[in-house]
Amino acid sequence: MTIISFNVPDISVAAGVQAITTAIEPAQGVSKVLVNTAARLVQVEYDEDQTTPEALKGAIEAAGYRVQRYSNGKR
Repeated sequence: MTIISFNVPDISVAAGVQAITTAIEPAQGVSKVLVNTAARLVQVEYDEDQTTPEALKGAIEAAGYRVQRYSNGKR
């Protein structure tokens, strides 16, 4: 599994957490989504054989949130 962190500067309320979680969780290979509004950070644990960072970034952007940058690392 791989964990990726997305910096999402515009997320600040529970509605944003729900929108992002709802957009990412159904993606194939996603096993966990954690959203930290104080840090403006979204962390996703996923199987890199089933999805890509670009697809996950696209899901966040499709939910209406801009992704400033992201980083990932294998676990």
